[in-house]
Amino acid sequence: MNVAIVGTGLIAGYHARALKDQGSSIVTVVGSGPKKAQEFARRWGIPRAGADYNMALADDIDVVHICTPPALHYQMVRAALEAGKHVVCEKPFTFDPAESKALVELAESTNLVNAVGFNIRFHPACQQARELITGGDLGKVNFVHGSYLQEFHLLPCPYGWRYDPKLSGPMRAVTEIGSHWVDIAEFFIGSEVEAVAAQFGNFNPRRWRTGDTMVAEPTEEAKELQVDSEDVAFMLIRFKDGVIGNVALSEVSHGRINYCSVEVGGDQGTLWWNSEDEHRLNIGRLGKGVCTQVNPWADAYQDTFRSMFAAIYADIAAGHPSENPKYPTFIDGHRNVAICAAAYRSANENSRWVEVQS
Repeated sequence: MNVAIVGTGLIAGYHARALKDQGSSIVTVVGSGPKKAQEFARRWGIPRAGADYNMALADDIDVVHICTPPALHYQMVRAALEAGKHVVCEKPFTFDPAESKALVELAESTNLVNAVGFNIRFHPACQQARELITGGDLGKVNFVHGSYLQEFHLLPCPYGWRYDPKLSGPMRAVTEIGSHWVDIAEFFIGSEVEAVAAQFGNFNPRRWRTGDTMVAEPTEEAKELQVDSEDVAFMLIRFKDGVIGNVALSEVSHGRINYCSVEVGGDQGTLWWNSEDEHRLNIGRLGKGVCTQVNPWADAYQDTFRSMFAAIYADIAAGHPSENPKYPTFIDGHRNVAICAAAYRSANENSRWVEVQS
């Protein structure tokens, strides 16, 4: 299978490494400019590089990996599907549920393999958590809660496309990290979000940019910026089947590099996991304390992108999606877009409950 990667950032590098590990042939990279594409190509040994997206649609390309800012996803995914390519698209899938729905319908009509990059599912402990919970080990599930915390947007911080609403959309914490948390929560309990009530916090709407750095206070040569996307979001969540939940999302939490936590409570037990201790899965029972199951190979030998791509490429080898794909598809991406849209509407309407229109 010949692969094209579109994008040259951090996530594109993760895709390239995992694809190389599984023996896929990456023949083309497309970047926002020729220089970035050529540098990425040299780093990963890719023979063709350029800034023209049509390079990714060449006749000899079988699969397109889209790792661009999300504003570009809709047009790029549509073009790839129409060109007969299997597509792996990073999250958030799109901004607009109408666009994501249209891509779901197009993918179904082409019978091409389609996937969205919710890689957190593929931690071994997360796979085991889903098996235990959906298999009834916790009894009836009553609630799920957790957090996704990072420090990357504390000021001073680099200025990038995430602060350009034309590329990143109107949200930041919800679409960047909240999308992952919502997906893993639904994956754990096997139920879908049906309504949300959200509150957003933006603590420095006025910021100043000097070069590629943003700061909180003006300096002599700094350019003032208006930033409207949220640093923090708190969400109450109602799932189908009567499950309730909540999540705290923050991109301004000191000391938190990439902390995703999920706890699920049932009438027969409580299960919890977090990404900073990803090889441990904890289960508590009334009067019996906590049992911690350890996967000793998770740190050194497991990679979530590699595991996700193995599942995706098994279907690509078959030429079409399986009846029950083991990876997140465009359908999952579309539902996630609808949840994020409902959160945005709620936060802008005094945190009222908003039904998810998926």
